[in-house]
Amino acid sequence: MRLIRLTTDDDNGNFDSQFSTDIEIKKDQKIALQSASFQEIENTLILDNTNNNIQFDYDFDNTKEFTIELAEGTFDGSNFETLLNDITDKLNEKLPHEAGKVLGMQMKAQLNGDNKIQIGYLRDVLSTVDDRIARGEVSLNSTVQGVSANQFTVAKAQTEGDSIDDKCKYISNVPIGPGSKSFRVQLNHFTSNGGGTKNNGFRMGLTTVSPDAWRAKTTMTDAELGTYVEFVRAGVPYNVKSGPGIALQASAVTASAVADDSNDNDYIEFSIGDDTIKATIYSTNPNTTTTIINKIYTPSVQGAEYYPYISFQGSQTNLKLMKVRNHIDPFHQSQINVNHNSLSSKHGPELGANPPPAPVENPLTTNTMILDDAIAGFFGYNKSIFFLQGRNQVFFISEKIFTPTLQNVGFMIELNNIQIESYNSATGERQNIIASIPQNTAWDRAIVEYEANNLYFIDVNQDISLRNVKARILRIDGSQPSLLGTSVINLLID
Repeated sequence: MRLIRLTTDDDNGNFDSQFSTDIEIKKDQKIALQSASFQEIENTLILDNTNNNIQFDYDFDNTKEFTIELAEGTFDGSNFETLLNDITDKLNEKLPHEAGKVLGMQMKAQLNGDNKIQIGYLRDVLSTVDDRIARGEVSLNSTVQGVSANQFTVAKAQTEGDSIDDKCKYISNVPIGPGSKSFRVQLNHFTSNGGGTKNNGFRMGLTTVSPDAWRAKTTMTDAELGTYVEFVRAGVPYNVKSGPGIALQASAVTASAVADDSNDNDYIEFSIGDDTIKATIYSTNPNTTTTIINKIYTPSVQGAEYYPYISFQGSQTNLKLMKVRNHIDPFHQSQINVNHNSLSSKHGPELGANPPPAPVENPLTTNTMILDDAIAGFFGYNKSIFFLQGRNQVFFISEKIFTPTLQNVGFMIELNNIQIESYNSATGERQNIIASIPQNTAWDRAIVEYEANNLYFIDVNQDISLRNVKARILRIDGSQPSLLGTSVINLLID
C-alpha cells in the first residue's frame, strides 16, 4: 500500500503537486481518501455607500427602472436575513400603483429550498370573487352571497335586513401584501331606506387583525375594523377612518346617486404603491378622482399584514356591490402550490373614471437586475448583470449555494488526472470523485479535519505513470470553495 500526500495554498482548493519520481498505478488497482484538512473562509459582506445599490427593471424600459440603496453594515450568516428583508422592503417600496404589469406585483429576496438566494417577484392577478372563493382565498360568511354570476355582484343574503353591525362580511383570508396592490368595489344598486342611522350602507377596509379573530363576530372592535371607508347613503359624504384609535371623519367627497348596474357608479378603492396606502373615490358625475386616505404602508416583514374586508349594513333590497376584487400576498403560505403564471385577469368594460386596469393577458417582459460585485459574490451569483424573460413569476437565482447559512452541507474530493470508477448522478456521467466529506459542525464549521473511519477503495480504470497529481476540493453543489492557508489531502493506493 502506498500513501500520496498532496498540499496546496490555492484559495479555491486546486491541487497541482509535482514529484521527482514516477508514481506507477495499474488498472484495477484501488485508491481511497485517507484524510483531508482545510479551512473555509466565512463569507462576509461589508456594505457602504460605494457598493450598496441594486438596480431592477421589470419591463426592460427606462421608465420602469429603479435603484434602491441598502442599509450599510457588515453581514454574514448571523444576520443575512436582515439584509434580505431590507432588499425586500425597498424593492416593494419602489413599485408604483398604476396600470399595466406592475399591478399585483410583489418583490422578495429570500433563501430558497435549494439553499440558493433568489431575488424577484410574483405577480398576483386581480381575480374575480368566484375565482378567489374557489381557491379558498376569500370567504363570504353565511349572511352574504353572490347574486350575479356575470359581474359577481355581492350583497347580504335575502334573509338579512338592514342593520348597523358587522355581522355580514366579505373576508379576504389572505393578506393583501406589499408592492403594487388594489382592493376595489363599485356600487351596483342603492335604495335609501329613509332612516337616519347607518343601516343602509357598508364599510370596506384593511385590518391588521387576523380574520380568525373577527370573522364570526357581530360587532368588530376598533382595532379589528382598522382603516376603512364608510358609505352611509347616496348624497352623503363618505366617512373615513385612518386607523385604530383615530376618529371617524367625513371626507370631502359626496357619494353619487346610484343607477342600477351602471358603469358610471362610484368606485371605492384601497391601493398600495410607492410605500403608501391610499383610499380613493373614482366618480363619474363629475368625472373626478379623489384620495381620501393617505398613509405610510408598514411592510409585512416588519409584522403588519393587512386583510381586506367588507362589512354590509344595507340589506340586499337596498344595497349591492359589483366588481369586488382584491389582490393578495402571493408569497403567503397558502399560495405555495399556486402556479401564478397560469392565472389570468377577467375584466369587463370599465367606463368613465375608474381605477387603473391590470392587463387581461399575462404580459411577457424582459426583466433586468444589476448587483454590485460584492453583493453578487456574497449571495453566490457568478455575475452582476442579469436578464430574464418572464410573466407573473420572475426570480434571479444564484448559481452557488449560500454558504453562510450552511450547517451540514459538505464537500467532495475530485481527482483530475487519475481515472476511477466513480459516477455522479448530478451530471449523469462518470466523474473522478473519490470521496464526500461532511462539514464539521461540532466546534467550527469553517475548519475541516476529516479522517475516514472506514476506507472505501475505488477501482482505477487505466494504467498510468505520473509525476504530477491533480485534484480539487469542491462544495457539495460542485462550486469552488474559498479556502484559507494550506490544504492537505492524503490518498492511499492499494
